[in-house]
Amino acid sequence: MEKVVEASNIRYSVGSCTILDGVDISVQRGVFYSVVGPNGSGKTTLLNVLSGVVKPQEGEIKLMGRDIFSMSKRGVAKRVAVLPQNTEVLFDFCVFDVLLMGRHPYRGAIGSITDEDLRLVDKVAGALGLESLLDRPMTRVSGGERQRCLLGRVIVQDTPIVFLDEATSNLDPFYTHEILGRMREMVTKDNVTVVSVFHNLNLAVMYSDYIFFMKDGKIPFEGDVRNVVVPEVVESVFSVKVRVLLDKEYPYPIVIPDLGGRLP
Repeated sequence: MEKVVEASNIRYSVGSCTILDGVDISVQRGVFYSVVGPNGSGKTTLLNVLSGVVKPQEGEIKLMGRDIFSMSKRGVAKRVAVLPQNTEVLFDFCVFDVLLMGRHPYRGAIGSITDEDLRLVDKVAGALGLESLLDRPMTRVSGGERQRCLLGRVIVQDTPIVFLDEATSNLDPFYTHEILGRMREMVTKDNVTVVSVFHNLNLAVMYSDYIFFMKDGKIPFEGDVRNVVVPEVVESVFSVKVRVLLDKEYPYPIVIPDLGGRLP
């Protein structure tokens, strides 16, 4: 399979605090990856580094075979769409304008809106239930509607690689599975690569093909979902005793807490 992102020996620190400690990671085309781990393990920083938002003090990141930091921002944006963990909309943009922002990397110097731009915005707005909100300012939508709009901007950007950081954190169960199901469909049908940070391990297991477990700025475990989601791995990373349920008729394992309590 084609490697679309490769990172080697990534080290990133803030002051005396090491956030990424010699991380090696490889991401292939048409795979749904999850990054999971306890708070402060380096998940968000890893996404920021892999997407070229943050430059590490050491290491190399290649995007489709090229040094990502040698590429123009527009060039990266045509290949990678990013939904950060905290996205503020400081101005009174309407929902339509925010969706249309996803087309910015493709618009020329004049910046005129094309029929293709409008088609994509229309399609995504319909898919995410945003049609009735297109004229509404972002400051007057609910948290869930806002999150759907920001996800829509990422989809409208129409890139082969998508990075998501807790993308469904403000969504109810219906839209959580609607959004993740749509991302899963993009992977399967359109050969898009998705790399998503999750706090909910069962959601990660349900939708991803491959999981990176992070702890203390490293990736101590990684692998296909059924191979790596086992009690000893989950307990080592999260310091919580769990049971992992497997059923031949169920397509993925289920992680539940062991009522015996926390590991010492």
